Amino acid sequence: LENELKQVNHDLDIARSIQQGLLPAHAPRLDNYDLAGWNQPANQTGGDYFDWQSLPDGRLAISLADATGHGIGPALVGTSCRAYARASFVSSNGHDQVLERLNRLLADDLSANRFVTFVVVFLDPDDSAVEILSAGHGPILWYQYGIGKFESLEAQGIPLGMIAGISYEKA
Repeated sequence: LENELKQVNHDLDIARSIQQGLLPAHAPRLDNYDLAGWNQPANQTGGDYFDWQSLPDGRLAISLADATGHGIGPALVGTSCRAYARASFVSSNGHDQVLERLNRLLADDLSANRFVTFVVVFLDPDDSAVEILSAGHGPILWYQYGIGKFESLEAQGIPLGMIAGISYEKA
C-alpha cells in the first residue's frame, strides 16, 4: 500500500509539473499594458488555467478557463480546452465562431457531468480595441485605467461542453 501511494503521488507530481509547464512563463511585453497571471490549484492538479497567445493579425488572445471539479480529471479537461483554444485562435479568420467551435469540440469529448467555463479577451494593442467572448465565465472585473473605473461583466452563454450546437454572443 505504501508503494502504491508513493506511485500515485509521483504520478500526480508529474501531472502537476506538466500542467504548470503549460502556463505562460512570462507576460507578453506590450507598450501601455501591464499583464500578469497566476495559478494555484486547490489540489496537486486542477482544471483552472490562463493563457495568452500572439495571433497572426497582431492581436493578443488572453484566455481564462475553469473545468468543473478538482484533481486530475479537470486538469486533463483544462489541458484539452487550452489546446483546442490555441488551435482555434490561429486557424479562424474571424473570432465570431471561436466559442461555437470550442463548444462543439469539447461537447464531443466530455461526459455529461463535465464542462468548462471560459472567457477570452482579444486585445489589439495598436488601437486598444477589445473583444470579449464568454462561455459561462463570470463575473469578470474589468478595470478601465483611462477613466479609473471598474466594471463587472456577467457571464454570457453557457459553459463549454454542455450542449453542442449553441450560439454565443460577445460580452
